[in-house]
Amino acid sequence: MRDKIVRGYVFAGGQSSRMGRDKALLQLAGTTLAQRAVDRLALVAADVHLCGWNSAEHAPAPVIADALENAGPLAALVSALEHAHTQHPNSLAIVLAVDLPLIPWQLLEWLVQRAQLTGAWATVPIVEDRPQPLCAVYSSKLAQPLRECLMAGERKLMRALETACPAEKLGKLGKFDRFALADVLTHPRRDALPVWFMNVNTPEDLAAAELANRNPHVW
Repeated sequence: MRDKIVRGYVFAGGQSSRMGRDKALLQLAGTTLAQRAVDRLALVAADVHLCGWNSAEHAPAPVIADALENAGPLAALVSALEHAHTQHPNSLAIVLAVDLPLIPWQLLEWLVQRAQLTGAWATVPIVEDRPQPLCAVYSSKLAQPLRECLMAGERKLMRALETACPAEKLGKLGKFDRFALADVLTHPRRDALPVWFMNVNTPEDLAAAELANRNPHVW
């Protein structure tokens, strides 16, 4: 059963400059990347919204404007957390970038469960030494400290998280749960993590994702 305080947010407002067209509308296995992300989050969240939408096409979920225009994913996260907080003051927001189409819904569910277990304000997996803040879970309590970072001119999401959750303030702000996903995920296919976290930024990436999506060993 989906927890009513878990809300899903698809980050779909990027410029898609390397792709040459809106990534949210690209097709993979007969479904747009935006719809694919919405459908996955809908399996683990009480509701799903899009953060940013650049197309004149009908959006597959309600759209929330970024907290600040042209300010990157940090602005999208602030708007998501502020929206989640209006729904419930203790909401958890699970976010998923539209250009991560191979993330299985079971991994999203696992991330939510870990966040609920640890009580962390930020649950950010690390894959091959790279943090993945756009497939992560955040407490809506981070909305205000992250907005302060954004308004102060910060644009780097990970740096803003480190500012909002400094180690010396763990008692006040909660934990920043950064962890190597391969070390803690109990899953028979955890060796497929690099494929799951494949970014689709170029036409070549999309072709590779289509091949991977048809490979049963990935799942």
